[in-house]
Amino acid sequence: MMYRRLAALASSIAVGFGCAGNRGPSAFDPSELTGFTEIEVDNGTPNSIRLYALQGGAEFFLGRVDPLTATSVNVPQVESSTIRLAARPSVSTLIDQQHVSEPIMLVPGQRITWKLHASPGVAHLPRISTVHVSACSDTRGC
Repeated sequence: MMYRRLAALASSIAVGFGCAGNRGPSAFDPSELTGFTEIEVDNGTPNSIRLYALQGGAEFFLGRVDPLTATSVNVPQVESSTIRLAARPSVSTLIDQQHVSEPIMLVPGQRITWKLHASPGVAHLPRISTVHVSACSDTRGC
């Protein structure tokens, strides 16, 4: 069941990347799809967050991550694509209340972990994050 949901999510992201023309230029051409990159999001904050991929002026919803848990999402991959990840509190719809990662280049055969940490005094939004990129091994299921 989980794999079906991930496949449906990845397909909808791929379609979204292809339909992003009305929101600005998009660097995605569906014929260039080379696979998927697994991104593990470790939410170290006390609140649920909504996760988005940002690319070429467009944003695509990836899912929700509960407080103090980790979740994996698959992001469609094209040749030499670069994205940013954005985390927003689930209770807010304001775009200025988000935490955006550094640029991440999607390369075949890698696993990405994005760790979000709460900042003292600002509990509703992650303020600190780290991106870890490692080689994908068969034992980890990539």
